[in-house]
Amino acid sequence: MRDRGPLSTLAAILLLAIGAGGQEPPEMPPFPVGSIGDPVHLRFEGVKTFSADAIRTALDRVPAVALASHPLARRDRWLPLLETCVRAGYLHLGFPQAEVEVIDRTEVWPIVVRVVEGPRFRCGETRVAGPAAEGVRESEVWRDEFSALWRAGEPAPFDVATRRALLDAARRTLARKGWFFPAVEVTPVLRPAEPVADLEVTIERLGPPGKIASIRVTGAERTTPEALVSWLGLASGQNLDEARLDEIWHRLHDSARFLDCDVEPEEAAPDSGGIVLHVSVTEYAEVPPLPADLPPEAAAMLRLREWLLGLKSGDPDIVFRSAPGFSPAVRFIAAPGRGFLFELFDGDTRTIPRAAIALTSSTTAAYSLRTGRRLTIPGAVLTLTPHVALASEPEDPERPFRLFIAAEPSATSDGERRPPWISLRLEPVAMVGLLLRQAGGAAAVRDGVLSMSGRAGSVRVAAATGQLLDGENQESSARVEPGAFDAAIRKLDAACGGGEMFDAGRPVGSVVRFAIADLAGPNSPITRLLGGSVLDPLEELRAPKTGEPFEVPPIPGPEQYDVVPAFAASALGVVRRLFAGGGWPSLLAAEGLLWNLGVSDPRLSQKVVERLWLDEDAGPLSSLAAALVFCRGDDTADAFVEHGRALLDGDLFRKDVVAILRGDSPFSRTLRNIAGALRSAPDEDISALRALLPPDARAALDGFVAVLRSVEGELSEDLLVAALLRAWQNGLDRVVSVALE
Repeated sequence: MRDRGPLSTLAAILLLAIGAGGQEPPEMPPFPVGSIGDPVHLRFEGVKTFSADAIRTALDRVPAVALASHPLARRDRWLPLLETCVRAGYLHLGFPQAEVEVIDRTEVWPIVVRVVEGPRFRCGETRVAGPAAEGVRESEVWRDEFSALWRAGEPAPFDVATRRALLDAARRTLARKGWFFPAVEVTPVLRPAEPVADLEVTIERLGPPGKIASIRVTGAERTTPEALVSWLGLASGQNLDEARLDEIWHRLHDSARFLDCDVEPEEAAPDSGGIVLHVSVTEYAEVPPLPADLPPEAAAMLRLREWLLGLKSGDPDIVFRSAPGFSPAVRFIAAPGRGFLFELFDGDTRTIPRAAIALTSSTTAAYSLRTGRRLTIPGAVLTLTPHVALASEPEDPERPFRLFIAAEPSATSDGERRPPWISLRLEPVAMVGLLLRQAGGAAAVRDGVLSMSGRAGSVRVAAATGQLLDGENQESSARVEPGAFDAAIRKLDAACGGGEMFDAGRPVGSVVRFAIADLAGPNSPITRLLGGSVLDPLEELRAPKTGEPFEVPPIPGPEQYDVVPAFAASALGVVRRLFAGGGWPSLLAAEGLLWNLGVSDPRLSQKVVERLWLDEDAGPLSSLAAALVFCRGDDTADAFVEHGRALLDGDLFRKDVVAILRGDSPFSRTLRNIAGALRSAPDEDISALRALLPPDARAALDGFVAVLRSVEGELSEDLLVAALLRAWQNGLDRVVSVALE
C-alpha cells in the first residue's frame, strides 16, 4: 500500500478547513450512528398491531430522522429521537399508554426497540363543558370543526401535534362566534371498558365579545389612517368575528398597495365592552395610495394573477419551449386538470421528441422514441409539483420582491390520485411590482392587450380577462395552445407502439431496463445482459407491503432537521437499502443524496470528507466517487481527484472492491448477477460489448471474463474479486486514471 505521506496529510487538513468554512473541526462523537441508522437494522420486540416493516417504512419518511440518523451523526442524539418518533406514532394511532424503549448496547447491534402497546382507543363523542360553555354547546358545530382530526370510530390521536391542532380548532370555532380571547382546553377522556376516548372541550372563560371598541392603525402614511379605515368600512361598535377578520385582511392584501399587512384583535380595557382592532401595513411607495385606482396596466396584471390561480380542467394548455439554440431542446406542456408533459428534442421542438415523460392522475408514462417503446407505471406512484412563488420582502427596500421556483417530487398512494399541477403563490403587490420594475415604462394596454417588455423578456396578456397570450425571454417562450397536451400524447402513443416495458412483478427492474434500452438501444448487448432476473435484487428497494400502515406525526422540537424535504427523506431510505453493506459506499451514497439536494448538514459533510480522506480501507474508486458526489464544491472535488491519483494501487483497489461487495445488499447482489450474466453470455454478445468500449476497457473486460470462466460452479466473492483485480491489471487502472483527470 502506498504511504499517504506528509503532502496528503497537509492536503487533508486544508480540505477540512475548506469544508468547515474556517471553523475548528468538531470532535468525532465517541459512538456515531454508523450503518445502524438505517431502520432496516432495527429489531422490534412487542409489536402486535403493526408489522416491524410498517414502522421502518414510516421512519424512512420522517425528515427529522434523515439527518439525525446520518452515519456520522451523534448516536446519543439519534436514539432518543428514534424513541420519540416510535412513541409518537403509537400515540397518534390510538395507544395512549404505549411504552417504547430503545435498547442500545453501544457496539452491539442490531438496536432493539421494545414496545408495550397497551389498549387501543377509538374516537368517541365530543362534549362541550365548563362554566362558560352555555350558548356554544351546539355539538354539530364542534363535530364539523374537529371532523378532520377526531372521527368517531377511528383510532383516537393522542400525540402532541394533534392535541395542539385540536386546541387551535377549538379557538377557531369560538373566534367564528366573535370570541377571540377564550380560556379553553381540549382533553381526551378515556373510557377503558369500551375502549373509547371522548373529546372534552372545557371553556372556562369566553373573554370580551367581538365588538370593535377602538381601531389602531400603524404603518399607514401615504394612505392616511383615516382614509384606510374609511376604505375598509370599519367603525367602532361593529361586530367582529373570524370571517370578518379574513375579509379585512384579504381586502388589504388584494389591493396590491402593501408589501405586508396584518389584522389582529387585541384585548382592550376591561370596561370597554369589546376589543381593539389593530391594522398594520407596510406601504409600497411605487403605487398610488388608497383610495385612488390602480393604472390599467397594474389592473391587467392582477387579472393575470386571477387567471393563473383559477386555471382548471378544460382551460387551454400552456406550452413552454426552450429558446432556439439550446441543446437538447425542451418542451413542457402544463394541461390544467390533466397533468404535465416533458419532452426532449435533438433538434427543433416542432419535430418528434427523442424522449418524453407524462404525469397524469392515473399513470406515470415514459416514452423512448429511440426504442419505439414506452413504460407506463399505473397508479401515478410518482408525481411532481412545481412550486412558483412571487412574494414581497418588506425587510429589503432595495429588492422588495423575490421569485422562487422549485419542483418537489413525491410518491402518492392509490387513495391520493389527483392530476399534478403547479403550486402558485402570487402576491398581488408582487405582480404589480414585477410590472413596474421589470417593464418600467415599456408597458401599455393597447387594443385590449397588455404588452410589456424589459430585462426579463416580454409578455402579452388579454387585459379584460387576464389570460396569458404569449411571452418569451432569452432562454424560453410560453404560449397558450388549446389541445396541445392531447395532441402530443396521441403522437407519442403512435410513435411508441413497439411494446410496453413495465412489468408489474419487476417494477424497479423495468425502470432500469427502460433507461438502459433508451441510452444503449433495444438490441444493445448491455440491454440483453440486464434481462431476466439480473436486476431482481433491486426490487427490494420498494417499500414492503406492511398491512396496517404506521404513521409518525410531526414531532415538535427538532427544527434543525426541517430543511430535509419529505421526498429526500424517503429517497435516503432507498439509498440506504441499496448500499446496506456499510463502509464508504453506504456513507458516500447517503451524503451524496443530501449534498446534491442542498440539504446536507455542513458539519456532518465535513466529517464525511475527513472519514473518506483518512480511511485506510478506501482506494481510488472511493476518491472518484467522492469527486463526483462533491462536484458542486469545486475545491472538495478537485482535492479528491488529486487524492485518487495518489491511490492508483492494486491493493487499495482490492479494498474498494471488498467494500463494495461487502454484505448482502441489493447493490452487491446486482453486481454479482451482472458478473454471472457476463460469464454465461454468448461470445457474440461479449464481442458486441467490446466494440462499444475504448481499448483499455476492452482489455479489462477480456481479463475479467477470462477469470470468471476459469472456474465452474457458484460465483464466489473471492472469484469476483480476483476477476476485478485482473481487469485492473489489464487496463481498468488506466480507465480510472483517465476518469480522475
